[in-house]
Amino acid sequence: MSPQAVKPVPIGLLAAQAEVGDSRVRPGGRWVSAVETAASETGVTRRLRMWSVHDSRVVDLLVDPEPAATRGLSGGVHAWHPRGNHVAVVLRGGGVVVVALDGDRPVSVGPLPLDPTRTWTGPEFTADGRELHLSADWAEIIGLDTETLESWVFH
Repeated sequence: MSPQAVKPVPIGLLAAQAEVGDSRVRPGGRWVSAVETAASETGVTRRLRMWSVHDSRVVDLLVDPEPAATRGLSGGVHAWHPRGNHVAVVLRGGGVVVVALDGDRPVSVGPLPLDPTRTWTGPEFTADGRELHLSADWAEIIGLDTETLESWVFH
């Protein structure tokens, strides 16, 4: 393609477009989730969404509170429980929540007992879903028992 054939995109249009990051496949393979970041009248907004791989359905999983940013050194923002009925999400303002789903619909959001003043990244569930592991302040790995909510530091 010659340089003359490429048309520049107006700057105003770029600002209006959304950006997606931290994409994950929901267990079962019927949905893909990601954090969508878009410019709004009040600044930048983020939401955790999932898109059906079979049709045009889109579901907002978490809008308020907002998920953390996905650019740069974010290290990951969300993780699906192996059964696909819960998703752990690192928040923009600090802390971590779990969104519970009933089928393909979010029904509740609850905070995890993790220090909201720390920077959390890279949540991952174990294969059996009994533990959630996260990085705290890019300095240590914290484990959390998903049933008792007891936490520990990996040494």
